[in-house]
Amino acid sequence: MRRHLLLIGVWTAIALLVWPTAGWAELTIRLLSITSPVKRGGPARVEILTTPTAVCDIDVVYRSGRSRAPQLRPRRADDGGRVVWLWRVGTQVKPGRAQVTIACLRGEQITSIRTEFAVR
Repeated sequence: MRRHLLLIGVWTAIALLVWPTAGWAELTIRLLSITSPVKRGGPARVEILTTPTAVCDIDVVYRSGRSRAPQLRPRRADDGGRVVWLWRVGTQVKPGRAQVTIACLRGEQITSIRTEFAVR
């Protein structure tokens, strides 16, 4: 999580230097879809809707620990505000509930949501 917070901090600094904040709508995150349940070794997918060009990060924590899947990296929302993460759940992950935290940043605004999915 520290790595993710550091990345959000870096993106905050870049965003403040590059993008003006005047006139922006409130930053929101809406969960569009999440794969559940997911078999160990199977594909997982999370899709959200947020403000276009927001930078979003995802953190997935299984019962056996935090995911290190390289596909779970910060992504910029497209012009429609969509962000999708696709990754494969490890074969050694313990079955149970996986906790998901998504944080998005745009200008000086940051917001987050939490959800979960089942691993079988």
